[in-house]
Amino acid sequence: LSPVCLGSLRRAATPENMQVLIEEVRGLGTKWSFEVLEAAVALIHANVIRNAAFAPVYSEFSGLISDLFPSVDLFTELMLELIKKTLNLEGDPVLEPKDSIFLSGRMKKVNIVNLMGELFLTDLMEIGEIFEVCRAFAEACSEDIPGFKELSFECLVVLVKICGSKLQEEDEETLGDMMAMLTSMSDDENISKRIRFLLQDVVELNNNEWVSSRSKKEIRPQKIEEVRAEFIATQLPERPGNSPKRRGSPKKFRRISGRRRLMKTKRKSTDCVAARLRLPRHTGD
Repeated sequence: LSPVCLGSLRRAATPENMQVLIEEVRGLGTKWSFEVLEAAVALIHANVIRNAAFAPVYSEFSGLISDLFPSVDLFTELMLELIKKTLNLEGDPVLEPKDSIFLSGRMKKVNIVNLMGELFLTDLMEIGEIFEVCRAFAEACSEDIPGFKELSFECLVVLVKICGSKLQEEDEETLGDMMAMLTSMSDDENISKRIRFLLQDVVELNNNEWVSSRSKKEIRPQKIEEVRAEFIATQLPERPGNSPKRRGSPKKFRRISGRRRLMKTKRKSTDCVAARLRLPRHTGD
């Protein structure tokens, strides 16, 4: 793999630097060999497994440079092989992703499911592969890996949430059968409440044509200027004539004021006693 291409792919792709990365990769001016494609797939997989936020960016990036691949099918095959290895659909304890210092095995699976879903949205993953993995998640079972079944259900929910709208457009009948299964699972008391709530959420999304009923506002990262502007807009305007608020704790202020009043009262009492005890001045006859 060329040092230029390798350096480009190792850098985290973001919407801001994507065009620069594409230009660097295209600057090589040749079709990729199998070895170059294999190395690129491994780098994309490694970057996304650490952070699911990179999944849509790398999927778009892969789609934009797909003409450099020996073939798109080969890219899909190599990527799917790595994804399935990470997901460990057979439940082999030896192959199950291990916890690392900064990332749990659970998050590695969830993150890579995001990549699979995003690749499907950019037409780099076949619909048949999505349904196959969904069925494998639903049937997952391993007595040797604690929490394997529950994590598989969680990954199933993540994948269906990402792909649901497109699955409905391309194969509504198969999706309908799968949603009937998920609806049944959401009522199964043998499944933990957390997973049942996740399943109910995706069933509700399907019933609402894959538009969240909780909020129609698009959730996106905000710039610091936008956050500051929203904060200023929520502040109440100062009323004219109001005295500025006293700084510090009101309770502390009341304690200090009370102490001062007590000291003044004691001082007055002491002066009165002294005045009463003061003897009149005698003058000689």
